Amino acid sequence: MSVTIRYQGSLSAESKAKIEELQEEFLDIAITSAWPSEIVDGAYSSLKAEAFKGRARGSSALKTLKPALTLRGIKLTVNPQTDPLWFTFDADSNLTRLSYYAVDHYPGRAAEAMGPSRRYEFVHQSQASIQTTLGGVELHLCVIHLLDRLKAGYVPDLEVSDDSGYWGHRDEALLKAALARR
Repeated sequence: MSVTIRYQGSLSAESKAKIEELQEEFLDIAITSAWPSEIVDGAYSSLKAEAFKGRARGSSALKTLKPALTLRGIKLTVNPQTDPLWFTFDADSNLTRLSYYAVDHYPGRAAEAMGPSRRYEFVHQSQASIQTTLGGVELHLCVIHLLDRLKAGYVPDLEVSDDSGYWGHRDEALLKAALARR
């Protein structure tokens, strides 16, 4: 079993105009910490499979769903064994993350003939999360510190659900005990 931190919220009215500041602040933290990061500032479109009708290799059996989801913010990979932290926001200023997975667009034997799919379906989620069990106490403390900074500077309504309880009690001994039980 793992310890997961889930978080959700929205940019304050003042923070909407400061999205570049948020990106710069967390990019500076990532650079200083030598973490991989990605500034997110673009549109993402989900893909929907149409029926395979014997199309030749390289032809598209997909259509783009509209409207595209526009996200702005930053993704931080604070530990190579965990998913990144998504501090990204949609057009309505809601904290939003994308998950994506490869989709097999061709039925049965056609999939074998066409080879592996390199097309992805995006899933828009209004709650983000990160598992900290593998990274231990230090990773958990780091994520909580970053969420504290996000709440203080940009997302005053940030809601955090922490399986270890640390977000609420801030007791490192209890955190260590919770991670040891996992």
